[in-house]
Amino acid sequence: MVNFLKRNIFSQIVVNDYLKIVLVCTIFFLFIFPNKISAQQEFVNGYYMFNPLAYNPAITGVNDRLIISGIGREQWTGLNGAPSTQFFNFHTPVFAWFDRYDRMGHVDYPTGLSTGLTVLHDAIGPTQYTRISVPVAARVRLSRSGIRLSLGLSFDGSRFSQDLEGLRGDEENYLDEPRNFLDFSTGIYAYHTNWFAGFSVSNIRGFDLTDEYGYKFVPHYYAMGGYAYELNDDLVLRLTTMATVVVGTPFTMTITPAAIIKNNIETGLSYRCNDMIGAFCSFTLWHNVKLGYWYEYPIGIKMNEVGSTHEVMFQLMFDRFKKKVVSPRYFW
Repeated sequence: MVNFLKRNIFSQIVVNDYLKIVLVCTIFFLFIFPNKISAQQEFVNGYYMFNPLAYNPAITGVNDRLIISGIGREQWTGLNGAPSTQFFNFHTPVFAWFDRYDRMGHVDYPTGLSTGLTVLHDAIGPTQYTRISVPVAARVRLSRSGIRLSLGLSFDGSRFSQDLEGLRGDEENYLDEPRNFLDFSTGIYAYHTNWFAGFSVSNIRGFDLTDEYGYKFVPHYYAMGGYAYELNDDLVLRLTTMATVVVGTPFTMTITPAAIIKNNIETGLSYRCNDMIGAFCSFTLWHNVKLGYWYEYPIGIKMNEVGSTHEVMFQLMFDRFKKKVVSPRYFW
């Protein structure tokens, strides 16, 4: 009878955990699929789970550490003029204070302000796009158990240009003067030790270059979520997902199941709807250095037209405040 009760309790725990995972995925599938294609969609990033600041400014400083990271991505290597993306960022808490949930003997600094800097460069054929962003976020703790909420705002400066010198042929009327734009992004992010959920909007103002370049930048809507289930001290299963909605372009959703081994090795697979399948592996060295490699291969109508994609990632982590670690981290 005792064994039967133990099995029942364990089964209920496992079922509840899987229900949470299914719920996260289901929420993202509720997005409406647009059917008109005319707008320009921003860069695609395989390592989105290690590069969330590119999509949501509310993630600034949520891990209470100084984080420095960079990503290099070469997409569709078999195609001439294929996308090439480089991304660099750092973010850190700059001010923290105690709240009513702080516990004796533990310094969590769960509330405070954070800021950072992100630099993005994206090249596709003759097109060059560079963006420099300054995110600012404020976070608070909502419960004694450690549920936190962060609100973020990012001020973005962008430059868009095309090198048409080699493409103009005999044309006399061509434009290659760079165009500069100021825009902003905003987001919200809730998280705990083993789960997170966030929503953000970028290119809120947007800008229209259809008369000169044939591009129109419109607001991008991102939703992210993840859940980690600890099987034992050496193995954690993690599921992350991100959905993107851009008016005028197809709906995009990426699902990435992964395993974390001894909190040092992370490996998994990824699937982006009707676009690619991929795999990745990353290693944590010296407790504060993370290196990773990402590979993906196109599917659908593109698989015979373009090559595979390669992505490398590095991340440096430094304690910003002296504090006692009270729980492991399964997300960036």
